[in-house]
Amino acid sequence: MVAISFINKTRKTKFKGTFNLDSTDYEYTLYLLPITKQKEYNEIVNYFGNRMFKGSVCLEVDESAVEDYLDNEDVSAFIMINPLNIDNVASGTLQIYDWCNTSSKSSSKSQSIDDADVWINDVCRVSSSSNTGNPLKALFYFMEQLTIQNLHKNNIKLYIENEPDNVKVLKPKYESLGFVKNMIQNPEICPNWTGTEIVMEKAGLTEETPVIDFSFLQSSVKTVRYTTATMVKGKGTNKTNKRNHSSYKHNKHNTNRSYKRNKKYYKT
Repeated sequence: MVAISFINKTRKTKFKGTFNLDSTDYEYTLYLLPITKQKEYNEIVNYFGNRMFKGSVCLEVDESAVEDYLDNEDVSAFIMINPLNIDNVASGTLQIYDWCNTSSKSSSKSQSIDDADVWINDVCRVSSSSNTGNPLKALFYFMEQLTIQNLHKNNIKLYIENEPDNVKVLKPKYESLGFVKNMIQNPEICPNWTGTEIVMEKAGLTEETPVIDFSFLQSSVKTVRYTTATMVKGKGTNKTNKRNHSSYKHNKHNTNRSYKRNKKYYKT
């Protein structure tokens, strides 16, 4: 499957910045697919494929799984958030896809951005220092603002497997972050869902650009040109060269990952 991409009119796919939430300064790293640079591809695989929680790789998402995400464009964004200069990182992915109405075999080309939802996936918090701030809350806030500002969608979804431990632990955690609707009480939020999972939704998102502003993604970057003077047989001539940005192509064979991409759980 191919996830729908966020609107990105720049020529970049990696973005870094800071914002303040609840009197704490946070820094973020955002990667928007498709990734076109080998260096960024490696950065994503190395970090997201090696997140450790209690001695195990978070959510069983190892380097091979992350490579598949990238090669098949299964996700729309990779995000990392931490308090400024503090190694207390919450990370996750966003996937724009119409899971409520289409199958895992569908392509984004057959989907409408108007019908698709933004899904929060692969959330994990890793810390090697003090538990400064609340990076999980900051991560969700970042994801919500990217969704409302970039796509003008005022809701965001996630799901958890309908198991006793998940219902006991994860459902209250997400409710504390504003996910007040779930499919058991509100089947209309995902009417065609056929799985055994609980879909949860946070609605009523509003833009808060004074805190963090994603308008930079709407700005086209003009082609950079430069002029070099070359001496040819004693005469100066001007040669205008256009910067070329080569696209990274990964030739790894496709694998059959037919499971829903958002069957991931939150762990702390």
